[in-house]
Amino acid sequence: MFQAFLKISFSLLFVCTCNLLLTGQTNSNYTAIRHANIQIKGSLHNSPLAWATDTLRITLNKQTGEFEAQLLVDDLHFATSNSKFNGATGENQGKLLLLTGILPINDVLTNTNNAIDRKVEMTANFNDRDEQTYFTFTILALQTGGFSVMANGTISIRELDITNLAELDDNLNIVLSFTGF
Repeated sequence: MFQAFLKISFSLLFVCTCNLLLTGQTNSNYTAIRHANIQIKGSLHNSPLAWATDTLRITLNKQTGEFEAQLLVDDLHFATSNSKFNGATGENQGKLLLLTGILPINDVLTNTNNAIDRKVEMTANFNDRDEQTYFTFTILALQTGGFSVMANGTISIRELDITNLAELDDNLNIVLSFTGF
């Protein structure tokens, strides 16, 4: 009787564990993203200024090519500081910079060349304002499977109403890199 009880208990435990594992998996429509980072580069009177972080969220839908990068501004740190910069006022604390677009997903997933470049229309959103811009995505197939991406584009301080950066030259250069599997 006790052995039957143990068998039923272990069977139920096994079924529950499998159910938890299966429901806990991420949506298979999305590519697993690893090793993401972003650099934001500006200029103040021809002197460089840059921020960087590897804390950002990137999603890429394998079916549709929908791409999204979310950056919480609080996660940025100075990569290149400039003593003349007075814009670190904290007014953007808690805000997200959102970059969205549609990547040519077949080119990304089936690329067997060394590297390919694709110009992609992107929407940058900050302060509830949108700016249409273009980024160049350089896609490299990895021998171990998957791909590596380096994206480069610009956003406008004025278009996105980033008032604490108004003293900088208008365009910020964005460099985004990540690996997908």
